[in-house]
Amino acid sequence: MIRPLPTSPSVVAPSRLASLPPSLLPPSLKLPLGLIVAACVALLSSAGAAAQSTQPAAAQTPEPAAAKAQQPAQPAGAAARSQQPTFGACKVNAGAAGQGGAPADPELTSGVRIEVKGGDGKPVRGERFYLLTKKAGDAGLDWTKAPARAKFFEGASPELMKVLDESGCDTLFCPELIGQYPKLVEDVREFREAYAAGMRKYKDRRLALEWLMVNFPRKELRMGYYESKRAWLAEAAKRGGAVASVMTNEDGEAFFTRIRLGRYYVSNLMPAGPARLVWDCEVTVPPPSKKELHSASVVMSAPKAGEEGAASK
Repeated sequence: MIRPLPTSPSVVAPSRLASLPPSLLPPSLKLPLGLIVAACVALLSSAGAAAQSTQPAAAQTPEPAAAKAQQPAQPAGAAARSQQPTFGACKVNAGAAGQGGAPADPELTSGVRIEVKGGDGKPVRGERFYLLTKKAGDAGLDWTKAPARAKFFEGASPELMKVLDESGCDTLFCPELIGQYPKLVEDVREFREAYAAGMRKYKDRRLALEWLMVNFPRKELRMGYYESKRAWLAEAAKRGGAVASVMTNEDGEAFFTRIRLGRYYVSNLMPAGPARLVWDCEVTVPPPSKKELHSASVVMSAPKAGEEGAASK
């Protein structure tokens, strides 16, 4: 006789939940369980998934030796140079508050407003920026080892990449995507395959939809890039002496608040987009303004022709 699961999911190993047929699950666990179990399993195996995701998971047909021989050899160091970032342009306005007066109280705090536009002139949304005490370019960061989004998702369908690009998501557990799962089953190959696998297992449409992430065909796509990016950024922020971080909104804006006066650097640390843009903007935070919550602003954009790399000097 098979013993039913206890009603509390806290005493059941996620791996065991994921392997059991839905008929053995108590009603209280059925509704959210597929998504919860998938997230738990992905988190528990994130280290291994991140390592595996550095290599394409999809099988590839080996090139004939003759075809390889015809390909021109890549110059030494060219690959590393191609992974170096392009430093963006910075326009800083520190205001005039407190200039020419007595020394400011060292306990005073103020704010910094940032505004970011990409190479296409559109706002950079959902990008994390850091306020550093050390210039990012002098923090000893190896830009060539920064996780590359395109590499992690190599072999993914164009439809999946389009969804990720439009949503700005780095993980399939992104809140912006969860509500779209039913539509993604219709539009995206990987989601259709996961749904079909669920239907074969559970013979139930609702459960097949709820357990999409458990049955997703390439597990490393679920959280592999997100976990690797988070780990790289944590180390980079530590090296740069980060004091705060913010995420840009729909308009490409964000605010650092309650910042002690002094000199800082604003950077996204992680190369962004196909151009691998990195901003490394010096800003001095003056005494607080009486009219605004911030006393300094930094407007960041892609460099103009001939200005690439100027911000890194």
